[in-house]
Amino acid sequence: EHGTGWIKCASNYVISALAKKEAETDGYMEVIFLDTSRKYVQEGSSCNIFFTMKDGTLITPELGDTILPGITRSSTITLAKQLGLTVQERPVTIDEVMKDVVECFVTGTAAGLTPIESITHEGKEAVFNNRKPGEIATKIQKILKGTQYGSVEDSNNWNYYV
Repeated sequence: EHGTGWIKCASNYVISALAKKEAETDGYMEVIFLDTSRKYVQEGSSCNIFFTMKDGTLITPELGDTILPGITRSSTITLAKQLGLTVQERPVTIDEVMKDVVECFVTGTAAGLTPIESITHEGKEAVFNNRKPGEIATKIQKILKGTQYGSVEDSNNWNYYV
């Protein structure tokens, strides 16, 4: 609460880089931040996070003062809706993630769209899609990258030719 995650500033990346380095020392590749109650998922170390639930709903934490409103996040939501998916921006508990999620991925300028194969919380591991990229992440990534590189029609008029 009352963070600066909703704006780009150097201090956001310093803290997350330190946390990520500590996680790498323990054998993990990414960090997921929880809110101050340690109940709700916020985002990854430098990226927004998405979860596909068992019912096929795509969920991402709602924007607030701790979550950056990333362009790749917004593009992912747009593409998911265009694919006919139900998308929810809402609070997501870590308990819900550990029980009901079948696919997880992060988005960001540097991350693009990167699948997450598992999350470990309090010594328990939740494995997603047998540690392989999920169907939803794969579809959205193909359209997003294809649009960026011109191999897929830019139906959203996101590209500007200069």
